[in-house]
Amino acid sequence: MKVGKGNPRRLRQPHYTLEQFAKKYGLHHDEAKILFEKFGPSSVELDLLMRAKGIKPLDDGTNIP
Repeated sequence: MKVGKGNPRRLRQPHYTLEQFAKKYGLHHDEAKILFEKFGPSSVELDLLMRAKGIKPLDDGTNIP
């Protein structure tokens, strides 16, 4: 995915697995997969997205590598 004038978008660290993301926010697998594919695996990006949607995590995410 490219942003702006051809600059490659850097993925922020750390990353979620699909299972970690779905579990953290209590999402159905299909819903989590759509968001994961659209926004990527970056936990920073996904956490910001979920915060903007007003969805709080079910756990603190300490199991993320």
